[in-house]
Amino acid sequence: MSIELIQKTIDYIDENIQEEITVDTLARIAGFSTYHYYRLFNSMIGLPVMEYVTKRKLQFALYELSNGKRIIDIAMNYGFETHAGFTKAFKRYYGYPPNLYRIHSPDNFLYLLGDKLC
Repeated sequence: MSIELIQKTIDYIDENIQEEITVDTLARIAGFSTYHYYRLFNSMIGLPVMEYVTKRKLQFALYELSNGKRIIDIAMNYGFETHAGFTKAFKRYYGYPPNLYRIHSPDNFLYLLGDKLC
């Protein structure tokens, strides 16, 4: 039962990836207290929920980067407050800033997405 509720919130994350997503909203969707949801998500998925949300935002952003969208537009679309904040998160996750990634690894985008994209 819990796995279905966690999956429901994962689906919500992907369907609303460009919106502001909070733990409180996800907990409400799953029908748990915020504290219980946070612990349950972390134990089932292996990541804290907001780290997972950031990971998914970056995976979706990577796809848009591969389609030639401007980095600042991608950053704003996925809720990063600044270009620098997006670049820092991208570099932490992928090891390169987005501008270098676009130049040096255009064939690796879909491979690096890992999880399902849509």
